[in-house]
Amino acid sequence: MCWSHRHMKLAAWGVASDARRCRQWRRLHRHLREPPPQLVREIEASPARSCGDFAPSPAGQHRNNRALSPWRYRVDYNSARRPERIVVAECLCDGCIIHGEHDTGYNSVPVRRTMLVLWAEPCGGGGLTYAAREIEVAVACTCVVPALF
Repeated sequence: MCWSHRHMKLAAWGVASDARRCRQWRRLHRHLREPPPQLVREIEASPARSCGDFAPSPAGQHRNNRALSPWRYRVDYNSARRPERIVVAECLCDGCIIHGEHDTGYNSVPVRRTMLVLWAEPCGGGGLTYAAREIEVAVACTCVVPALF
């Protein structure tokens, strides 16, 4: 289901019957999946890392451990948002790892993507309604030449 199709469904939500809203929610919810529980446990159990702790691992299976701009993951939790848990990347270094050394002549910056989420908002009668919003989520980090301005 493409973005515009989902967006049209959400726009029509305000005039839909309860049964139709429920079907639309189930369809939309498939696109708002939580990260796998095993991944969440692994991220939450991993020790906090810093740039000083980083040692490049060319044989490592995870890209974040082989990058010139290494990053760690954390789980962002908000009970009013669907999905409640989102995996977010955090850059470990201000600079980049060049030839095994931290080089501040470059910058580590997050790579972001837009993600559709639903926010629970109170409505009449003590119920909840969900408002669709796009948020920016860091998914990785990359090494760049500093901007000149």
